[in-house]
Amino acid sequence: MSTLNKIKHIIMDSNPDQDILYKKWNIEHRDQFFTDLYWSWHPQTEKYFFEGNPSFSYEYRNLFDMGRYPIVMLRDGFIGCLDFFLIHPSPPKDFKSLLLIPKKYEAIVPSSWKGQVGCYEIKQRQARYDGKSHIFLFGYPTESLFLRQGPRELAENIGDLLQDFQEYSFFLPIRESKMSKEKVKLKAHYIEFLKELYRRIGFDVRLEFHNYQKMTRELQGRPFKFLNLDREKFVIYDNYIDHHLFSIGGECLVTPTLKEQEELSYQLSNNHYVSISEFDYSKNAFGQFFLHFKVNGMKLRSLYDIFKSDKIRELYFETFLN
Repeated sequence: MSTLNKIKHIIMDSNPDQDILYKKWNIEHRDQFFTDLYWSWHPQTEKYFFEGNPSFSYEYRNLFDMGRYPIVMLRDGFIGCLDFFLIHPSPPKDFKSLLLIPKKYEAIVPSSWKGQVGCYEIKQRQARYDGKSHIFLFGYPTESLFLRQGPRELAENIGDLLQDFQEYSFFLPIRESKMSKEKVKLKAHYIEFLKELYRRIGFDVRLEFHNYQKMTRELQGRPFKFLNLDREKFVIYDNYIDHHLFSIGGECLVTPTLKEQEELSYQLSNNHYVSISEFDYSKNAFGQFFLHFKVNGMKLRSLYDIFKSDKIRELYFETFLN
């Protein structure tokens, strides 16, 4: 049976009264660092329901805990996915769960996981309107937002984008990066970015730091576009805000459109879907990431170790530059 058929069977044929499909309760994060990280990224980390069991790898105490669920859709960004496979370069013989990995990061899945991994991608329905009346932009201006471009360049690009819209609003929470080195934290990316943003678009702008629910209530019932400023998705790939904005009628500027011929997809709202595909092992680049830690004799790894590694970032851009 193909991986897609296995996934289809689990999602469509399982008995919700007997089968454990969804890790909603009894969540014990693997360590306090991830708990702090989880809440520093909230509401992007907020849970949502789908039979594919969307969750972060650190929501499971260990592989035994994860193995109690027939399917796990990892919401992690690059560092979480890499961390998982560095710890588990091959699945134990008694591990029968199927994993769904972000399509963007299929290159870091070891070939030894063949047959137990599928890929997913969030997609939207065909555009329903051509107008550009309002755009909602959101992001957390910490170090991970500026991996490819600095605060000034990002602010300039935003300014160019906004020229096409009549109205715009921002959700930019003030958060400390839990993973940055101390010398990087002192750079105060947030302050520099706001300074550059105000310089580029002026002070007459709707910008919220905390009240996400109030901002989005005002968008309901009206056509609007939205954009997650975090294009790398280094920390969080599958975030709750995207799902919520789709569910209240938003259209994302960069999310691909679902095509009719796609083999396996599930509707998450009236406006968006999760599309599942077979894993492409020809793109495999896991070895070079694994070799870096092996050569450096690093037996213990963490999200923090991966995030702060200059070599890992170099390999990341070599692998995923597009």
